[in-house]
Amino acid sequence: MRRAVVVAVLAVTTLALADAATARTKKPSKKLIAACLTIGALDEIGVNFVNDEISSADVVILESTRKTFRATNGGAGRRLSKLVDQTLKAPSERRANALVAKAVNMCDDTLPASATSTTTTTAPPTPPQIANGTGDSVLEVTFPAEPAIAHLIGRGSANFIVQSYDAAGQPLDLLVNTIGAYEGFRPLNFLNDQHTTRLQIQADGAWTVEIKPLRDAHTATVPGHFDDHGDDVVLLQGPTDTAHFVNTGGANFIVQSYGSTRELLVNEIGAYDGTVIIPSDASTVLEVQSDGAWSVDFN
Repeated sequence: MRRAVVVAVLAVTTLALADAATARTKKPSKKLIAACLTIGALDEIGVNFVNDEISSADVVILESTRKTFRATNGGAGRRLSKLVDQTLKAPSERRANALVAKAVNMCDDTLPASATSTTTTTAPPTPPQIANGTGDSVLEVTFPAEPAIAHLIGRGSANFIVQSYDAAGQPLDLLVNTIGAYEGFRPLNFLNDQHTTRLQIQADGAWTVEIKPLRDAHTATVPGHFDDHGDDVVLLQGPTDTAHFVNTGGANFIVQSYGSTRELLVNEIGAYDGTVIIPSDASTVLEVQSDGAWSVDFN
């Protein structure tokens, strides 16, 4: 299984800030600075609870930050990783925010002033990138290297194909490959080190691309029922166990879940009715591919 990463969505740190800090000192590492910048930004906006659980978007941030702290060498990284782990298990919003504030203070004590001065600066939300065109085109993607969703619309009658590429010209993901009109949501930059810089679009008619932060994705409450149609990316709100999927489409029905790993839950053709387990380490986001109506009941 290929390791997946769903990283900080609301408070993505920039490598430029980390590079600037590490250029002035050899310690701590760039990864530690970047993680402290992220936890500082989360402290600014606050951890949010929904239905007595940390919101799925904040779980994304915390799990990614914990992983980064754990990967850094030295006691500071280990102590910060434990603090974030405690935050993920916090019984209340107040307790979670107190632990995040404690982590920020630890970062301030650990990092040089040149680095910690940026930990309390929250970057403004990334605005969507919207583009319209007609026919075959190459779209330069200006969206940052963070998990995102691409809302794709094709209005032609022949092939509509969208392929993502990185800065080296290497293909990343075949986002859409269909015939006729299309509208759906597809994931961008969900795997380690992915950074989509261009989209190659093949179309015989007008098309629209809107790239948005992952936090703007549709949200499903767990446990609960969720109805949808076509390709979508869905944030899961609540602890998952099993999911009962029903699909009425006639083509591929593919469901993948993401967290610290990626898990293929369903891969069928045509109508589908079945129940699957969603692993706890892949329970943050669902990616669904369908050409029809589908629903899911989370237990």
